[in-house]
Amino acid sequence: MGKQLINQVKCQHCGRMFDVNTEDIEWEHVADMGENEMYAPLHDKGLIQKVQCAHKDCRKDNSIVYKALEDPNTGSIVRQEVIEIPTK
Repeated sequence: MGKQLINQVKCQHCGRMFDVNTEDIEWEHVADMGENEMYAPLHDKGLIQKVQCAHKDCRKDNSIVYKALEDPNTGSIVRQEVIEIPTK
């Protein structure tokens, strides 16, 4: 899979937005959470991981949630997004 922008998240340390791309996701750890509640033929996928802020003067780790909807028959991703996990 080539580099593709999923979406941007806000760094929990410096407060600036940065891109999260497909190459940032730890694909080997993405879990299949079973059938989607709204449309059973699709499966929910998910992962919690850390990504580094892209800004050179920050570079701190941020916790994110990767969520996706996948067609298990074709393996294609129908929808995906990344959400930052706020720090306390």
